[in-house]
Amino acid sequence: KGEGLFQLPSERAGKTVTAYGNAALSTVQEKFGTASLLLDGSGDYAKTLSNSDFGFGTDDFTVEGFVRLTANGSDQHLFDFRNSSASDSAVHVSIASTDVVKVSYGSTDIITGITSLTTGSWYHLAVSRSSGSTKLFVDGTQEGDTYSDSNDYESSKPFVIGAAYDGSTESSAYIDE
Repeated sequence: KGEGLFQLPSERAGKTVTAYGNAALSTVQEKFGTASLLLDGSGDYAKTLSNSDFGFGTDDFTVEGFVRLTANGSDQHLFDFRNSSASDSAVHVSIASTDVVKVSYGSTDIITGITSLTTGSWYHLAVSRSSGSTKLFVDGTQEGDTYSDSNDYESSKPFVIGAAYDGSTESSAYIDE
């Protein structure tokens, strides 16, 4: 959330992250540090409880991370802030079966990338809303159209890494930072 960006990391409250399935830290691949989250696409993901840091409201926000796919050719959710239904007022980022990144609001796709992600390479993905314009970036380059965004992303949301809000459509990937 906007105000969190202006706090030192030591001033931010930590979050409890729960791993599901056999999601685990792996030292086989990492973008930074010594490990990354490994997800095999079979019931694995990580999740925080609802928190005001993830309820972006109408504020500006940026969600970013590094992903290294281990399989492609199927739908895979990377980040999801929806709470309890596919139509929930929240943003989520996924890889389409065509291997391009999609940004969605509820059950509606709002931005579709153009770069096909391949396995075995790290990609930096970022979704950013600033002054009512939401954009998708892959490795620092904007992809797809700018979305005129006046959505209210509500005041508190969970954060799911590597799956949809309900634990389905999991990722086969390493995720870092």
